Amino acid sequence: FSKGDLISLLVTKLGAHGDTIELLRPCLRTICNLSTSNNKFVIQKLVFSGVMNVFFSLVHNPHSDIIKEMLWGISNLAADSPETI
Repeated sequence: FSKGDLISLLVTKLGAHGDTIELLRPCLRTICNLSTSNNKFVIQKLVFSGVMNVFFSLVHNPHSDIIKEMLWGISNLAADSPETI
């Protein structure tokens, strides 16, 4: 896998989480860790892979730790430079 392929796979898995919290947590944590990157390619790939739509789909998740992680990811992406996102 390339970095881009791995990011796309993670975003896809996160978007198709259903009720599988065992898969949701590690995918979300990994994506949020990637969102802290200083690498513009990684941030752009996250954004272009549709991660924001996936984050927004988690707003009503019943698990508070999932909401916290999702908000952390959004804030990391929002804090990046406008040229990158």
